Amino acid sequence: MTRKGMSFWWMVPYSGVFYYSFYILSQLLSKNRAPQLIMERLNQAPTMALILVILLLLLEVTLFILFSILSGKLYKRAKEKRKGMNTIDKKKKRAKREDKEVKESISKETIEKEVSQEAKPLSFPEIKNVPGLQTIRAKSDTQDEMYVGKLNKLPDETFILTSTPIGMIEDELVEENVSLTSLKRQLKLDESTKGVRVPTSMPSFLNTVKEKEQQRAVEEFSPISTKEETIFPKKESPLPTSQPVKVPENSPIKEEVIVEDDDIDYVSGVGGLVSTVDAPSSLLSRKKINYQYPSADLLDSYPNHTSEVDQETIDAGENLMETLKEFKIEAKVSAIVKGPTVTMYELTLAPGVRISSISNLADNIAMELAAISVRIVAPIPGKQAVGIEVPNAKRSIIGFKDLLSSVASHSFHLPMILGRKITGEPVVMDLTRTPHLLIAGATGSGKSVCVNSLISSLLYFKSPKEVRLILVDPKIVELRIYNGIPHLLTPVITEPKKTIKALEFCLFEMERRYKLLNSLAVRNIGAYNTKIAHSNIAREKLPYIVVVIDEFADIMTTVGKELETLLARLAAMARAVGIHLVLATQRPSADIITGIIKSNIPTRIAFSVSGQVNSRIIIDEGGAEKLLGGGDMLFVPSWEPSSTRIQGAFLSDDEVERVVNYVKSQGEPDYLDEAFFEDENENGRNGDDDEFDEGSDEAMREKAIKIIIERNGASASYLQRRLRIGYNKAARLIEELEDEGIVGPSRGSKPRELLRMPD
Repeated sequence: MTRKGMSFWWMVPYSGVFYYSFYILSQLLSKNRAPQLIMERLNQAPTMALILVILLLLLEVTLFILFSILSGKLYKRAKEKRKGMNTIDKKKKRAKREDKEVKESISKETIEKEVSQEAKPLSFPEIKNVPGLQTIRAKSDTQDEMYVGKLNKLPDETFILTSTPIGMIEDELVEENVSLTSLKRQLKLDESTKGVRVPTSMPSFLNTVKEKEQQRAVEEFSPISTKEETIFPKKESPLPTSQPVKVPENSPIKEEVIVEDDDIDYVSGVGGLVSTVDAPSSLLSRKKINYQYPSADLLDSYPNHTSEVDQETIDAGENLMETLKEFKIEAKVSAIVKGPTVTMYELTLAPGVRISSISNLADNIAMELAAISVRIVAPIPGKQAVGIEVPNAKRSIIGFKDLLSSVASHSFHLPMILGRKITGEPVVMDLTRTPHLLIAGATGSGKSVCVNSLISSLLYFKSPKEVRLILVDPKIVELRIYNGIPHLLTPVITEPKKTIKALEFCLFEMERRYKLLNSLAVRNIGAYNTKIAHSNIAREKLPYIVVVIDEFADIMTTVGKELETLLARLAAMARAVGIHLVLATQRPSADIITGIIKSNIPTRIAFSVSGQVNSRIIIDEGGAEKLLGGGDMLFVPSWEPSSTRIQGAFLSDDEVERVVNYVKSQGEPDYLDEAFFEDENENGRNGDDDEFDEGSDEAMREKAIKIIIERNGASASYLQRRLRIGYNKAARLIEELEDEGIVGPSRGSKPRELLRMPD
């Protein structure tokens, strides 16, 4: 039987069944009632039997078609498989045949190459017959000698070998390498010394080598010669040596102090690196103040907070346990901590009790205890317990005066008193560690009192030489009381445009301070001040600059994009140079406290807010919506992952006024020049008829020189803006100063250089 027949074997029995069905159908149609097999039963119901037989035939036809299709596919698949196996066998045989042919061809080529090499040996002329190589030592005819070189064709159609014995080449290379090695060693020794030794003559061994080469070239002169190139180290040009600086005769500086390691320049700004000799007074604080720190007697005293647990607190704890039992939560009170505002009940849960089951019961617990709100801390950081904070029936006032002693026991650079924890522990923050601060809370939550407390902390412990303030108050009435204190760099700013100018000044001062830090190779302002104090190379230390912006949401609505850019850059870079930001707002929305501001100000204080969404915007967690107001805050420092509940220090308006009046009596503030805050578009008069009389011209000239010294550079546009004069007048002043040698020539867009001090 063929393979194709094997696929259709079922057709034989199937044909028998099919033929028998036709036989039954024919018997039914002929009405033959002969009892043949099953005909007896079919004759009992002929009509039904006819229908069944017809259906049976249709089923058999359908099955026949399906089996035929299936058999055909099986046959094709088997055929393709046999064909593929035959193809693989053919490929294997072809590959073996090709490999065999390649191996035979390779072996044949190898044999032919070896035969050709044996048939044509190389031969060279005898060395003694080659003219022009007298320096090569004579060798015996019987001794074999190896040479290196090449064949050269002469005009008379003869060839010669220009070669050198390998031994001689090695000897010469060894001699030359020894000389060069000693030279390199000497050069490295010179580089390791402090000064650079400049050679004035050729070393003796190099002269000897050079003479030998010249003599050899003369001896070996011939129409065809091989010259060897000798490499000499290039003679380096001497480095410029330091020359003494000549001081101009008309300079008021009597003697110049040269510092070898530090690059020190006169620079303007707030404090800075200034020579200990006579220098421009404008670089230093113009008004000397013998600052006396305020006394604690200026502040009011309040009753001390007591942390004793009374019977009322214990009864509230029992009610709390009964409330938890109603919700089938097994727990016990492990500790009760009474704070100035709330009392925390520390609960130890039974095994298997979920923390989330308690967190969802804050409203039920508040209702059972008749409390305004209940805050659940689950779990307490560092403890295996859950804390439930319940408001006290009577709150304690934390006086600012009571916390002054906690600052004196620490060495803070910029101390800021916050308040007390639930445990009664005082909280004092060092702004240099923060390094910036964001304060947000609803109206009446205690935000303004906190800002006053922070500013008063600086007034109590830092002099104007140690810290300078820039206060921004768009609401006009919050910070105006501080106008006139000697710590201010500018009067209290109330306009958005001047706020931008003040922040631009901070950027300028930041860049200037980074140059100063770089000149002394230090990393931060603390190291800088320590170094100049020990080295005695400056009159004043760099003061810290604290920028306090109250209700910066009002400024964000007018100059938001520009303000956000300036704040982001200052927050990212100004920490090292002692410039710190304190931002406060009562609108903690996402369009005010943007992601850029939050990412650059990690330390935040949240007072009471209206909802959990606002709480998450401020401190990235809920809980501020449960605060009670009146100084109740959540403090989230950059060095701790969780928030801390604090009752803020209270400072009344009368106390602030008494402290400010005392500080004002110490002296007047040393403000920045108001011209810095002028709009650059307001260029004053630009006419040609801006003439002055002789007296005013002389005063204008002196003022221009003072401005140039402060800036350490000169430009006509800058004088035009500062002096409020026309451009032509400013340009004439610059030209006069250039003729006198005070300022240098024009340098394009850069300011002119200050060459010398005026007489």
